[in-house]
Order: sequence, then structure tokens, then C-alpha cells
Amino acid sequence: MKKTVFIIIILVNLLISFATFSQRLKVHTAVGASAYVGDLQKSEAFLVEPRAAFTVGATYDITPFIRLRSDLSFMGIKGDDKLNKSTYDKIRNLNFKSNIWELAILGEFDVINLFLQRETRFTPYFFGGPGIFHFKPTTIDRHGNKVSLRDVGTEGQLLGNSAYDYRKYSLLQLNFQIGGGFRIQVNDNLSLGMEVSYRKLNTDYIDDVHAKPFVDPAEFLAKGQIEAMQLSFRGDELGYSLSDIAAVGRGTGKIQDYYYTFQLKAIIRLSNLQIGKDFDFYHQSYKHVTRSMRNPNAL
Repeated sequence: MKKTVFIIIILVNLLISFATFSQRLKVHTAVGASAYVGDLQKSEAFLVEPRAAFTVGATYDITPFIRLRSDLSFMGIKGDDKLNKSTYDKIRNLNFKSNIWELAILGEFDVINLFLQRETRFTPYFFGGPGIFHFKPTTIDRHGNKVSLRDVGTEGQLLGNSAYDYRKYSLLQLNFQIGGGFRIQVNDNLSLGMEVSYRKLNTDYIDDVHAKPFVDPAEFLAKGQIEAMQLSFRGDELGYSLSDIAAVGRGTGKIQDYYYTFQLKAIIRLSNLQIGKDFDFYHQSYKHVTRSMRNPNAL
């Protein structure tokens, strides 16, 4: 986690330094909601169990309609078997919450403007690129205590059994983000808009559930890992036994987790800088003197 914070600080400092040398830089902030779909939240209805999501970032215009973008986001996700529809899920009775820090490097493309080769006041766009994120699934145990699920090894990760080594996971992972949105130009330096962004993950453990077979409770008891046994299957809190769903399994064994955000956004062009080059009406780079809308007849 310390390495992640250090990398973020370095990147932010680079962006701040870069701002003094470019006319093409914009900064943005966004606020909205985030949600997840996976083993503990199987409904793909939009924004089931939403939590708050915040983003700050910057873009640099490579051309008037294509830009490089960097986002730093903080959001939350959660899932609970009690809200799933199948009887199996309700018997399993698992739940989790996680806060997520994410840093993404994206390419952004204006859809209509790229083909029209001119600016419009209403601009749809799409974006995509890799990111790195930190998560930490937690739950509240039967005694009311907050527990880090990875730290107790609910799928046998801490039993010392080599057969379970593949179930160990890092809290720092990679993802790939794709999304789209639109913005409306209020004036030369301010645009407002909204966007939806989807993250495909390279881990299935964002909810701490992946492996299909349950660990035999006797294995947990033999190592004195009572808490891991209790949190691996929680149907007993509702009066069920593990035998009721053992044949079905705990997870899918497949990488299927993803999370997404829906946010309202404000974009500000840093127009008071006098060093660097800007684009003229014909999209050629030239020395900046004064700034005005490149196409005063834009839609």
C-alpha cells in the first residue's frame, strides 16, 4: 500500500509540473455512484447496492479530438447474498464491503467531432485503458466485529496446504477500463457532463469468493482457524448446514467480477497559461497568444 501511495504522489506531482508547460491541459472532477457484479451480487440491473464514487484527474490533448487521460478514483462496492434471488445464495449467506483506490491511464476519443473535424457544444466520447487498483474485502462477523476477509483465509489460503496456494490473492491488482459519456461546453474553459465506466478485473477475489469447493470445516478446526470456518459458510447463522449447498459449491471458479461507476463530471481547461503550443482553427499547433473558441459557429 505504501508503494501505491508513493506512485500516486509521483504521478500527481508530474501532472502539476506538466501544467506549467502546456496549453492543452484540462483538469476534471467527478462524483457519482459505484457498484459491482460478481459471486455475491449476481443481478446485472444498473446500480444495485450503490456506494459513493469520486474522481479527480487531468487530460492532455494529443489532437483536438483525441487525448491522454489520467484518473485517480476512490469508490466503494458491496454485495450480500440476502439480496440475491436464488435459494442457494441465501443459504450461503455471505456478504462483503470494500473501498477501492484506483489509478488509470486512458485514451479518450470524441465520437462525433473526430468525424466532423470540428468542435460541437454537445460532445459524446468514449475512453479505455489500463488501471491499477487496491481493494480490501471486509465483513461484520456474528459478534459484530469488522473483519478483513483476506486476513482470515476463508478459502483455506492460510492452512499451509499447497493445494490451496492458487487461492491466495494480492490486494493490489490490474484492471482494464472502458466507458463512454458526453459533455456540454458551457464556455471556452468549462464543460459539464456525465459518463459510465466499466472495469474488467484480472482477479475474481474482489468479494473474497472464487473457488467452487468449500474447505472442509475439519481442516479449519485442525489448525484452530475458527473464524475462517465461520466466515467461509454463514448459513448456520440462519439455521442451515453446509451439507445443504456443499454439492453446489462456494464460488464459480471463474473470473467474472467487475465493478463500474456512473458519475457527473466537470472539466476545466487551464487557459491562463502562456507557455506552450495550442491548436488553431485548422487543428495545427501554434504559439499561444490569446484563447478564444476555435469554432465560434459550433453547434
